[in-house]
Amino acid sequence: LYTPAFLFGAASFFIFPDEGLRFFLLRLALTVHFLKRVLEALFVHKYGNTAVALEDAIPIALSYFLSTVTMIYAQHLSSELPEPSINLKYAGVALFLMGIGGNFYHHYI
Repeated sequence: LYTPAFLFGAASFFIFPDEGLRFFLLRLALTVHFLKRVLEALFVHKYGNTAVALEDAIPIALSYFLSTVTMIYAQHLSSELPEPSINLKYAGVALFLMGIGGNFYHHYI
């Protein structure tokens, strides 16, 4: 479900190299997020005897993939625009790390 979005996130580092810190952080956050989801699906979650039906998996995977492509491409298109007057990059990184940490704690307990 999450592999296409992860692969595009990883490939985006080669497709759109060196477009600034904001763009790098977006690509990194999306790639790390979907890598985490792939690893959780493989090693953490217990699905029992039920498998996700292909008719359900395709639209889910497609929606994750298209949202990842859209976010990365939109950031690419806006890379020439001036930076926002309020810098929220570091607050965003802190919130992302808190979310990752909370998710890890949730799976740990």
